[in-house]
Amino acid sequence: MKIIKRYISFFMFFLILCNCSLSAFAFTTNNTDENITIQEYEAAIKNECKKYGIECEILNYNPKIEITEKDLTAELDRIRKFGERKKEEEFIDISNSIYKFPTTISPRIMPQTKNVSETFKIDCVYGWVNMKLAANITINVQAGNIMYINSYDVYPSGTYVNFDSYTLKSVTYTQDRPSLGWITFTVKGTARFSYTDPYLQITTGYNVDSTETVKVDCN
Repeated sequence: MKIIKRYISFFMFFLILCNCSLSAFAFTTNNTDENITIQEYEAAIKNECKKYGIECEILNYNPKIEITEKDLTAELDRIRKFGERKKEEEFIDISNSIYKFPTTISPRIMPQTKNVSETFKIDCVYGWVNMKLAANITINVQAGNIMYINSYDVYPSGTYVNFDSYTLKSVTYTQDRPSLGWITFTVKGTARFSYTDPYLQITTGYNVDSTETVKVDCN
């Protein structure tokens, strides 16, 4: 009889222990990977993008697919990594070239009109686009300096990923910088990208304000 009671006591203790373990596991799981709404997801990534000067919005999503906090954490991490990398790139001074004035200026003028161009890249969290700046200029062949910038244009050219459109806002330039026969353009615009997550089926649109320094060798 005592043996039976011991078995019963042991069995009850085992059940209690299992129940506690399962409860703890469920508690841990729910706390680390709870479901969130699409509104919570969008608000969080908008707030994170704002820190790096990026506008974003949810364009489309599948309401049948559950979004978890783990999904959101992964997305925020991708945004942070991209944003911090762009900050580091912008910190680098790309305009430290010293302009050297010519020691002598030839009185002769030999104008020549030519087309020149240079490419640059705009990227986002989930994509990029290669851009081209093309210009028609008049250069003084004898002195090596640029006389006139007759026209210019900025447009997407070459490869891109998840790119939708580009809006040019302004272009400013300095002739004969960083040396004679060079033009330094400052190009400001907004590039729009969109990306659809293959698992969550959420389509997110990103607007990236871009200020690019483009140096064109006209020699």
